[in-house]
Amino acid sequence: MNYFKLIIFLSLVFVFFVSCGKNSEDISLNADIVVWHWMPEKQKVFDELARKYFQETGITVIFKKYFPKDVYRNKISIAQTSNELPEIFSLLAEKNEIASFIQEGFIANLSEDLSKDSWKEVFFLEALVKNYYKSGNKWGIEPGIYGIPLDMQSLAIFYNKDLFVKADINPNAPPVSWQEFIEIGKKLKQANIKPFISGFAQGWFIESFAKFYEMTVLGEEGILKTIDGGLAYTDEQWIKIFSLFKNMLDNGFFAPTIITTTNNEAEKEFASGKSAMIFGGTWALPMYINNKLNINIGIFLPPPLAKNIKVKSFIDGKTYFYVNQASTNKQKAIEFLKWLTQEPQQIFLAQETLSIPSNKNIHIGLHEIVSTFYQNMKDAYRPLLKQESWQVANYFNTNLQAIIIGEKTPIEAAKDIQIEKERQLKY
Repeated sequence: MNYFKLIIFLSLVFVFFVSCGKNSEDISLNADIVVWHWMPEKQKVFDELARKYFQETGITVIFKKYFPKDVYRNKISIAQTSNELPEIFSLLAEKNEIASFIQEGFIANLSEDLSKDSWKEVFFLEALVKNYYKSGNKWGIEPGIYGIPLDMQSLAIFYNKDLFVKADINPNAPPVSWQEFIEIGKKLKQANIKPFISGFAQGWFIESFAKFYEMTVLGEEGILKTIDGGLAYTDEQWIKIFSLFKNMLDNGFFAPTIITTTNNEAEKEFASGKSAMIFGGTWALPMYINNKLNINIGIFLPPPLAKNIKVKSFIDGKTYFYVNQASTNKQKAIEFLKWLTQEPQQIFLAQETLSIPSNKNIHIGLHEIVSTFYQNMKDAYRPLLKQESWQVANYFNTNLQAIIIGEKTPIEAAKDIQIEKERQLKY
């Protein structure tokens, strides 16, 4: 008798869970707005925002997470093919691929909506540029802005204040010049503390570090002149920039494995207190601040070559949402995104996820570190009108890696980069 009761009980449990799953799917199908994303760390916050929006408007929003990223990419790809994309979705894609979604009618041009009620004015310009397609673009797409930035990202040097104290360095006085930066590295080395780590196996981290000095040594004009072929990479100004990496090498900043270290590996090493400084991004803030080791961190921008030179941030949008042009609830989706990017919601997101708001009008309510990044963003370098070709950029990164491990001198690296530059100019 007990055996049969057990069978009946288990059967009821099975039916319950199946029906729960079905009900969940039914809710999703009947929602006014469905949002797809790939960020598990934001799901709880998204759910709370959806609940709040329903209370305010009576409109049902469901956030559906698909993770890991490969699963999400496959989900998007299948939905694109079968024309089953939701009202709002994020994309793990470059501009070329996003353009294909626009061409197929899956992403709405939001320029007209952004111009209403000064919605466009709440954003950092740098965030909107990423999804802006200008007139006469190579894809033949209608000019306009096609993506809404939810949050921002930036790069800086994070440092462990406790390790600075251990090396007899003032933890509240980060370096304000390159020479001070080098001296701090020496002191850390002398105290048997690994001075510096970064994901230099990924070339764009090296390129990003160099960009801070490109702007202060060459300026926007000099960089654009180089891209156009009017200034050689063998120019003494470029040699000066390349020599900074040699200077760090000579003073013990780099472990022999640094050019095989990925960003994820570097972040874990810094978060575990094994390195005193890391050049990395704001996306790692939750790992550092909510770390079980409770490391005491500070940040500073890569220090200028002299105290009288100002270094600014480079900033970019991080998470973007796109509206499905074909959705019958397209306008409701746009209104929800407008609500999501207003100050109260942006502050809540920033507080709960340690993200950097894309809304530029926030004055209170941010974590101290988040606030520092946010304030730096208000005086950032503007995006360049042109970018170096990917072929030359690859040569640039690999040659800087060679300097970092002592395989090439700055002059040798510059010559190799320039040879590739001249080769590309012929095409």
